[in-house]
Amino acid sequence: MVTAVELEIRERLVDYVEGRIDLRQFQEWFVPRAWQEASAHPVGPLHDLISLVELRLAEFSNGHLTTEELRKTLSSLPYYVTTFPHQDAANPRTWTSSASSPTIAGLSPS
Repeated sequence: MVTAVELEIRERLVDYVEGRIDLRQFQEWFVPRAWQEASAHPVGPLHDLISLVELRLAEFSNGHLTTEELRKTLSSLPYYVTTFPHQDAANPRTWTSSASSPTIAGLSPS
């Protein structure tokens, strides 16, 4: 289940990626929330999202990513992952979506 905090983080990521806010604004908003939420939720999808964003920001800060590469990697973070019930329990269907490219894993294109 996607939490309100996760949705808010994702909305701010989209704001940054699409240029509505700059990196400084995103970081000023994200860092205190990330610290609070990561402490409150040490495991799970929200923690995973926070960790991925923090990793990308660290890579950028250390010069391993350009601004354009940072935007691209942040825009490609999975938006959410949901496993659907399926007749074949050994092969559940997983829906993964980002702001720019939804895909369904485990399904053949029709």
